[in-house]
This record gives sequence, C-alpha cells and structure tokens, in this order.
Amino acid sequence: MTMYKLAPLVKNGHVYVRIEKGMYGLPYAGKIANDIVVALLRANGYHQSSNTPGLFNHISRPVTFSLVVDDFGVKYTGQEHAEHLIATLKRLYVLTT
Repeated sequence: MTMYKLAPLVKNGHVYVRIEKGMYGLPYAGKIANDIVVALLRANGYHQSSNTPGLFNHISRPVTFSLVVDDFGVKYTGQEHAEHLIATLKRLYVLTT
C-alpha cells in the first residue's frame, strides 16, 4: 500500500484497478496478449479463419500463418509479403526470424 501509494485509491475498503497489459502469473494474461496481437493483425489486413482459431490470412497478400502462443508458422509467396508481416509484428514485439 505504501510503496505504490494506494491509500488515496481505497473505496469501501477495496482498491479497484484496470489491467491494460498482461502481467506474469495473471490467469488472463494469455487472453489479453492474444487480443492485442489479433487487433494489430486485423488493423493491418490479416484476418483469423472462422473455422480454425490461430490460422490467419491476409486480405490481399499471399501470406498464411498459424499463431500458437508465441510461435508463428508462416507460408508466403514473395519476400516482400513476409516482410510486411514481420514489420507489422515489430510494432509490438522484438522478433527472431
């Protein structure tokens, strides 16, 4: 309470917070992280398959990939299309290719 100066935030004996990013050990951290990456992908033209969760395609580029936890399996035609996906993901993450 003292370290984080929470006393002014106490209402009826409780401190309520809104978590906007994932926290290690938080049961919903995986869901929060997935929602963030799916929103990023959607904003850049990628959509998730309605029949196969974790399988994505681009609306106009020949790129298909599977996302499982934090690993991607990518199929593409043309290096520039792979670079588009990499550039999209680098907006949020440090990548190893």
